[in-house]
Amino acid sequence: MSIVIPTFNERRNISILIPRVVEVLHKNRITGEIIVVDDNSEDGTADEVRRLARKFGGICEIRLIERGRKMGIGSAYKTGFAHAKGDILFEMDGDLSHDPALIPAFLRKLLEEKCEVVIGSRYVRGGGVNDWGILRRIISAGANMMASKLLNLGVKDATSGYRAYKREVIERINSEICSEGYAFQVEMVYFATKNWVQSG
Repeated sequence: MSIVIPTFNERRNISILIPRVVEVLHKNRITGEIIVVDDNSEDGTADEVRRLARKFGGICEIRLIERGRKMGIGSAYKTGFAHAKGDILFEMDGDLSHDPALIPAFLRKLLEEKCEVVIGSRYVRGGGVNDWGILRRIISAGANMMASKLLNLGVKDATSGYRAYKREVIERINSEICSEGYAFQVEMVYFATKNWVQSG
Protein backbone atom coordinates (compact mmCIF):
# COMPACT_ATOMS: atom_id res chain seq x y z
CA MET A 1 0.00 0.00 0.00
CA SER A 2 1.22 3.50 -0.87
CA ILE A 3 -0.15 6.72 0.62
CA VAL A 4 0.59 9.81 -1.47
CA ILE A 5 0.48 13.17 0.33
CA PRO A 6 1.03 16.40 -1.67
CA THR A 7 2.45 19.28 0.38
CA PHE A 8 3.11 22.98 0.04
CA ASN A 9 4.10 24.74 3.26
CA GLU A 10 2.65 22.04 5.53
CA ARG A 11 5.53 21.60 8.00
CA ARG A 12 3.38 21.89 11.12
CA ASN A 13 0.58 19.69 9.78
CA ILE A 14 2.88 17.02 8.35
CA SER A 15 4.65 16.75 11.70
CA ILE A 16 1.30 15.67 13.17
CA LEU A 17 -0.11 13.71 10.24
CA ILE A 18 2.77 11.34 9.48
CA PRO A 19 3.10 10.03 13.06
CA ARG A 20 -0.67 9.43 13.08
CA VAL A 21 -0.51 7.51 9.81
CA VAL A 22 2.47 5.45 11.02
CA GLU A 23 0.61 4.65 14.24
CA VAL A 24 -2.48 3.44 12.36
CA LEU A 25 -0.42 1.27 10.00
CA HIS A 26 1.63 -0.21 12.84
CA LYS A 27 -1.37 -0.82 15.12
CA ASN A 28 -3.30 -2.58 12.34
CA ARG A 29 -0.27 -4.46 11.00
CA ILE A 30 -0.57 -2.83 7.60
CA THR A 31 2.55 -2.82 5.46
CA GLY A 32 2.88 0.32 3.44
CA GLU A 33 4.82 3.38 2.43
CA ILE A 34 4.17 7.09 2.72
CA ILE A 35 5.19 9.25 -0.23
CA VAL A 36 5.26 13.00 0.30
CA VAL A 37 5.38 15.08 -2.88
CA ASP A 38 6.55 18.55 -1.89
CA ASP A 39 6.29 21.53 -4.24
CA ASN A 40 9.26 23.57 -3.05
CA SER A 41 7.79 24.54 0.35
CA GLU A 42 9.41 27.55 1.97
CA ASP A 43 8.61 26.56 5.58
CA GLY A 44 10.91 23.53 5.87
CA THR A 45 8.30 20.87 5.06
CA ALA A 46 10.87 18.76 3.20
CA ASP A 47 13.29 18.88 6.15
CA GLU A 48 10.52 17.78 8.49
CA VAL A 49 9.66 14.85 6.22
CA ARG A 50 13.31 13.79 6.20
CA ARG A 51 13.39 13.98 10.01
CA LEU A 52 10.27 11.83 10.28
CA ALA A 53 11.68 9.35 7.77
CA ARG A 54 14.71 8.87 10.02
CA LYS A 55 12.56 8.60 13.13
CA PHE A 56 10.06 6.07 11.79
CA GLY A 57 12.21 4.31 9.20
CA GLY A 58 12.19 1.05 11.15
CA ILE A 59 8.38 0.94 11.19
CA CYS A 60 7.29 2.44 7.87
CA GLU A 61 9.08 3.62 4.75
CA ILE A 62 8.65 7.37 4.29
CA ARG A 63 9.79 8.77 0.96
CA LEU A 64 10.15 12.39 -0.14
CA ILE A 65 9.84 13.65 -3.70
CA GLU A 66 10.91 17.29 -3.99
CA ARG A 67 9.79 19.37 -6.96
CA GLY A 68 11.27 22.72 -7.91
CA ARG A 69 8.04 24.72 -8.00
CA LYS A 70 4.33 24.57 -7.29
CA MET A 71 2.86 22.42 -10.06
CA GLY A 72 -0.66 21.60 -8.85
CA ILE A 73 -2.27 18.95 -6.70
CA GLY A 74 -3.25 16.72 -9.62
CA SER A 75 0.30 16.78 -10.91
CA ALA A 76 1.57 15.92 -7.42
CA TYR A 77 -0.67 12.86 -7.17
CA LYS A 78 0.37 11.67 -10.62
CA THR A 79 4.02 12.03 -9.64
CA GLY A 80 3.41 10.12 -6.40
CA PHE A 81 1.52 7.34 -8.16
CA ALA A 82 4.35 6.98 -10.68
CA HIS A 83 6.80 6.32 -7.83
CA ALA A 84 4.49 4.17 -5.70
CA LYS A 85 5.26 0.50 -5.09
CA GLY A 86 1.99 -0.61 -3.51
CA ASP A 87 -0.94 -2.53 -4.97
CA ILE A 88 -3.31 -0.03 -3.36
CA LEU A 89 -2.76 3.69 -3.87
CA PHE A 90 -4.14 6.25 -1.43
CA GLU A 91 -4.69 9.97 -1.81
CA MET A 92 -4.56 12.03 1.39
CA ASP A 93 -4.31 15.78 1.96
CA GLY A 94 -1.50 17.10 4.13
CA ASP A 95 -3.64 19.64 6.02
CA LEU A 96 -5.09 17.25 8.66
CA SER A 97 -8.52 17.26 7.01
CA HIS A 98 -8.43 13.45 6.58
CA ASP A 99 -8.48 11.06 9.52
CA PRO A 100 -5.84 8.31 9.16
CA ALA A 101 -7.89 6.10 11.51
CA LEU A 102 -10.17 5.38 8.53
CA ILE A 103 -7.39 3.75 6.47
CA PRO A 104 -8.29 0.18 7.62
CA ALA A 105 -11.94 0.79 6.63
CA PHE A 106 -10.83 1.86 3.14
CA LEU A 107 -8.79 -1.33 2.84
CA ARG A 108 -11.68 -3.52 3.95
CA LYS A 109 -13.91 -1.98 1.29
CA LEU A 110 -11.30 -2.55 -1.41
CA LEU A 111 -10.31 -6.08 -0.43
CA GLU A 112 -13.35 -7.66 1.23
CA GLU A 113 -16.12 -5.97 -0.74
CA LYS A 114 -14.14 -6.09 -3.99
CA CYS A 115 -14.39 -2.36 -4.74
CA GLU A 116 -11.99 -0.75 -7.18
CA VAL A 117 -12.15 2.79 -5.79
CA VAL A 118 -13.18 4.00 -2.32
CA ILE A 119 -13.92 7.69 -1.73
CA GLY A 120 -14.10 9.28 1.70
CA SER A 121 -17.20 11.42 1.23
CA ARG A 122 -18.10 14.54 3.18
CA TYR A 123 -21.74 14.14 2.11
CA VAL A 124 -22.75 10.81 3.64
CA ARG A 125 -23.84 9.90 7.15
CA GLY A 126 -20.83 10.33 9.42
CA GLY A 127 -18.99 12.52 6.90
CA GLY A 128 -18.38 16.23 7.22
CA VAL A 129 -15.86 19.03 7.33
CA ASN A 130 -14.32 21.12 10.09
CA ASP A 131 -13.36 24.80 9.98
CA TRP A 132 -15.00 25.51 6.63
CA GLY A 133 -16.75 28.84 6.12
CA ILE A 134 -20.20 29.00 4.55
CA LEU A 135 -18.82 30.15 1.17
CA ARG A 136 -16.45 27.19 0.89
CA ARG A 137 -19.27 24.81 1.84
CA ILE A 138 -21.53 26.27 -0.84
CA ILE A 139 -18.81 26.11 -3.51
CA SER A 140 -17.96 22.48 -2.65
CA ALA A 141 -21.58 21.35 -2.62
CA GLY A 142 -22.30 23.21 -5.86
CA ALA A 143 -19.26 21.78 -7.63
CA ASN A 144 -20.22 18.26 -6.61
CA MET A 145 -23.82 18.70 -7.71
CA MET A 146 -22.75 20.09 -11.08
CA ALA A 147 -20.15 17.38 -11.68
CA SER A 148 -22.59 14.64 -10.73
CA LYS A 149 -25.36 15.96 -12.98
CA LEU A 150 -23.21 16.80 -16.00
CA LEU A 151 -21.01 13.70 -15.92
CA ASN A 152 -23.41 11.17 -14.36
CA LEU A 153 -20.74 10.05 -11.91
CA GLY A 154 -22.92 8.27 -9.38
CA VAL A 155 -20.83 9.29 -6.35
CA LYS A 156 -21.64 11.61 -3.43
CA ASP A 157 -18.33 13.48 -3.35
CA ALA A 158 -16.41 13.73 -6.61
CA THR A 159 -14.03 16.38 -5.27
CA SER A 160 -12.90 14.56 -2.13
CA GLY A 161 -9.15 14.15 -1.86
CA TYR A 162 -9.34 11.19 0.53
CA ARG A 163 -9.60 8.05 -1.57
CA ALA A 164 -7.99 4.74 -2.41
CA TYR A 165 -7.58 2.92 -5.71
CA LYS A 166 -6.48 -0.52 -6.69
CA ARG A 167 -3.30 -0.13 -8.72
CA GLU A 168 -4.86 -1.58 -11.86
CA VAL A 169 -7.43 1.25 -11.91
CA ILE A 170 -4.66 3.87 -11.97
CA GLU A 171 -2.77 1.95 -14.62
CA ARG A 172 -5.86 1.74 -16.85
CA ILE A 173 -6.84 5.41 -16.68
CA ASN A 174 -3.56 7.24 -16.04
CA SER A 175 -2.93 8.13 -19.68
CA GLU A 176 -6.37 9.76 -19.96
CA ILE A 177 -5.91 12.18 -17.07
CA CYS A 178 -5.04 15.72 -18.21
CA SER A 179 -5.82 17.93 -15.21
CA GLU A 180 -2.98 19.26 -13.09
CA GLY A 181 -5.09 21.10 -10.50
CA TYR A 182 -8.23 20.38 -8.48
CA ALA A 183 -10.26 19.18 -11.50
CA PHE A 184 -8.01 16.12 -11.27
CA GLN A 185 -10.28 14.60 -8.61
CA VAL A 186 -13.41 14.81 -10.78
CA GLU A 187 -11.54 13.58 -13.84
CA MET A 188 -10.25 10.54 -11.94
CA VAL A 189 -13.78 9.58 -10.88
CA TYR A 190 -15.11 10.12 -14.40
CA PHE A 191 -12.53 7.92 -16.12
CA ALA A 192 -12.59 5.27 -13.39
CA THR A 193 -16.38 5.03 -13.73
CA LYS A 194 -16.22 5.03 -17.52
CA ASN A 195 -13.56 2.33 -17.51
CA TRP A 196 -15.49 0.19 -15.03
CA VAL A 197 -18.66 0.35 -17.16
CA GLN A 198 -16.72 -0.50 -20.33
CA SER A 199 -14.79 -3.39 -18.76
CA GLY A 200 -17.63 -4.69 -16.54
